[in-house]
Amino acid sequence: MQKLEPQGHAESTNLSQQIIDAACHVPSALGPGLLESAYEHCLCYELGKRDILAIRQLQLPVLYDGHQIEAGYRIDMMVDNQLIVEIETADTLLALHETQLLTYLKLANKQVGLLINFNLRSLKNSIKRMVHNLSINVIIKECMMSPLTRIHSAERCLLCDLQDAQMPQAHGYAGAAGETS
Repeated sequence: MQKLEPQGHAESTNLSQQIIDAACHVPSALGPGLLESAYEHCLCYELGKRDILAIRQLQLPVLYDGHQIEAGYRIDMMVDNQLIVEIETADTLLALHETQLLTYLKLANKQVGLLINFNLRSLKNSIKRMVHNLSINVIIKECMMSPLTRIHSAERCLLCDLQDAQMPQAHGYAGAAGETS
């Protein structure tokens, strides 16, 4: 899988912010409690108003032994052929939802996806931006640039679980014996 170049990374970050902005309009108009498909249609409409191409319910085959096999996977929304949006209407986002998005990112050979839970009146704590197969330096830079959005990798949340010993300079932590870097 190809690594995202810095320019492509900046574009995906900008696209993510545009999608999040569009998504924030949907629950304020509809409120919680509807089916995923209603939020999906309305988000697609909001993105269209911003001249952003979004394809809903995109079939995602599995590549096996050199053949594409239709295994029933469907991406809720592919935006500008670079970012996957998965929509949920759950009481809370579960690890299962995150795994589903990471699987779609891997199968579609995409690096960035958004997991959006429309079951709450406010989307403030209901959006997760997840990445697959980006270098740690790009992720750490993103963490520092975008404090409102948690950045996740396939292994773990690098913003939440980053250990002091792993990247002391990235967040300005003190070194092993209290030394500063």
